[in-house]
Amino acid sequence: MASILNVDKIRATGSTTDGLLVDSSGRVTQPALPAWSAHNSSGAYTNTSPIVFNSTEVNRGSIYNTSTGVVTIPVAGVYCINCYLYLRVDNSEDGSLRLQKSTDGGSNFSNVTYAYCYPTGVTQIHVTVTLSHLLDLSANDQLRIAFSGSGEYYSGSQESRFSGFLLG
Repeated sequence: MASILNVDKIRATGSTTDGLLVDSSGRVTQPALPAWSAHNSSGAYTNTSPIVFNSTEVNRGSIYNTSTGVVTIPVAGVYCINCYLYLRVDNSEDGSLRLQKSTDGGSNFSNVTYAYCYPTGVTQIHVTVTLSHLLDLSANDQLRIAFSGSGEYYSGSQESRFSGFLLG
């Protein structure tokens, strides 16, 4: 005989935040799941690094800092990370976005992976460089996006973004 657990929410003892919600159709949501989606409120071509996106559409748990461009991971687990930059590079210029990680409170960041553009034989190219990565992160690890190269990226709200969320 099967067991049935009739609940519409699950919350830790003493918490005021719901961990799981179940609606009347059986759909499950996780309102406390760490997630962020950051972009800039206005745009211009630039090559500053690290990249600080000054606005968020999603910032569950306030984990993305719009002043520093750093995400501080609140809970250990596997995270899905995404970033894209709209690049403008001339012939023999290059540009790359680099996902960087710190395990020491932000004193040192090291490259985890990168996406790269180096065109040849063209006067100028405009291209969106994308990066997606799964990372097994610890609580208090920090992530940021850096830019390197002789080209530029456009920092607009639709052209360049940095996002991620906890998978589990």
